[in-house]
Amino acid sequence: SKDKDDPHADWYWWRPARPGHEPGTPGAEPNQWGSYFGGSAWEYSPERGEYYLHQFSKKQPDLNWENPAVRRAVYDMMNWWLDRGIDGFRMDVITLISKRTDANGRLPGETGSELQDLPVGEEGYSSPNPFCADGPRQDEFLAEMRREVFDGRDGFLTVGEAPGITAERNEHIT
Repeated sequence: SKDKDDPHADWYWWRPARPGHEPGTPGAEPNQWGSYFGGSAWEYSPERGEYYLHQFSKKQPDLNWENPAVRRAVYDMMNWWLDRGIDGFRMDVITLISKRTDANGRLPGETGSELQDLPVGEEGYSSPNPFCADGPRQDEFLAEMRREVFDGRDGFLTVGEAPGITAERNEHIT
């Protein structure tokens, strides 16, 4: 939700404009992370006065999996579909659900309202991948999903798109 007082307000990754910049103006994005679809990975919401993170389309904001209510809603939706007889799920870029955050839920390098940048490429953006892929809670979230959705069920298939996961890393995923 774009309303800060809405119960769903923290279901996405929201951040203010870069300090010293007018929100919504070029260069005011929280940092220089780029979207895999081109342009900034941050989209300004005038209603909220902040930016939301979208590693892909701006119509697909990144869910904040740190929020237990987000995870519960996803698992409830998955169970709803499985209860109706679907055969499984393809989980697009599933390895991007856990971000690297500190104990206070801040993204790397975030002090106050500044986020860490990496060297930029030809388009003028840096990749969010080092901070947004295979984060520290990745295995925990997938194990929780298995317990909450798949344990005790038979006859389904899951396929996870897992960019950046090596064969060695895959052996350690529970």
